[in-house]
Amino acid sequence: MKKEIAALFTTIEKKATAFKTMQTEKMADKITQKMAKKFDLTDEQKTKVYQINLDMLNEKGPFKKEKGKSPKEVHNTMRESMKGEWFEFKNILTEDQLKKIKHIDKIDNKFK
Repeated sequence: MKKEIAALFTTIEKKATAFKTMQTEKMADKITQKMAKKFDLTDEQKTKVYQINLDMLNEKGPFKKEKGKSPKEVHNTMRESMKGEWFEFKNILTEDQLKKIKHIDKIDNKFK
């Protein structure tokens, strides 16, 4: 009986993990598609942007679970992560695509 219960919990855990992964991938795809439409991304850019979005979404969850850290420390950690992602996006997008971003100068100044 204990083995059956353990097997059931293992199955449930695997399905929950697979569901979470699927949801994260769907969300990353949705964000990427919006960006592709707004910035007229090439297929190569879409692939790179999708990976950045997926990585960003996968990193976001652990920030919420950091215990023992003040909200300011968590904020600073998230900010550093976002800073890296911003520079990755800037390296992928062309000058014309970057011009489509409103307040780009404010974003650049924020991450200096």
